[in-house]
Amino acid sequence: ATSSMGRFVLTAFLAARFCASASASSGFAAPPPLSLVAASRRTPGVPSPPPFSGARDAAAASLSLGLDAPENESDVDRSRRAALRLAASVPVALVQIGGSDPARAKAGIKPEIAFAGLLKGREELVAASKKYVSSKDYDGLRTYLAEGAVNMNGFESNALALLESKQLDAESKKEIGTIRRYGAGADVIIMYGGLKAEVAEDNDEPSYAEVQKYLRRTVDSLDEVIAICRSNGF
Repeated sequence: ATSSMGRFVLTAFLAARFCASASASSGFAAPPPLSLVAASRRTPGVPSPPPFSGARDAAAASLSLGLDAPENESDVDRSRRAALRLAASVPVALVQIGGSDPARAKAGIKPEIAFAGLLKGREELVAASKKYVSSKDYDGLRTYLAEGAVNMNGFESNALALLESKQLDAESKKEIGTIRRYGAGADVIIMYGGLKAEVAEDNDEPSYAEVQKYLRRTVDSLDEVIAICRSNGF
């Protein structure tokens, strides 16, 4: 369980790195320390990100995935804040685990290809739900997420390619995510990481409810990113 939690914390850090990279590529000011960002989410008088608007289409997403109805928005926000608090409590050096930034290694992805990757990533989540989650085949799900879900695993690279493009307006880039606003893009990374952690090999008893929850929230967040892109002509 400790190892799984560690992976989840690292996932939150990867989301923070994604936001920092998005901020740099979007021309925003230099980011403040992660601990200050996390603290600002719970400090009175400091503006907070908008509600988890991915829940607007949650019913439709749940129907297409065959999942139960989603929990309310405040519960989702609590999960996001908890992940960020965990991330803020770990040394920033952990962000460097894994070597160079994989997103930067794939610089030059065309926006249209990146957007197609988001759509294929959603298809992978639906396939995972139908083939593995419904039958509680967690070993199969773990292998699929590690080896088969190539587009979901490439989400960060595709999202950054979209944020670096001129096709998204400034407000849309903020909604997807920067260091100053943990948006839908960070949610995708955090929730997808939570899904992987729940079915990790060292977790002897994955929770069906938790697997469903993380999968549903990953889809909701990804749908939000896709909707933002579509509103910009993709």
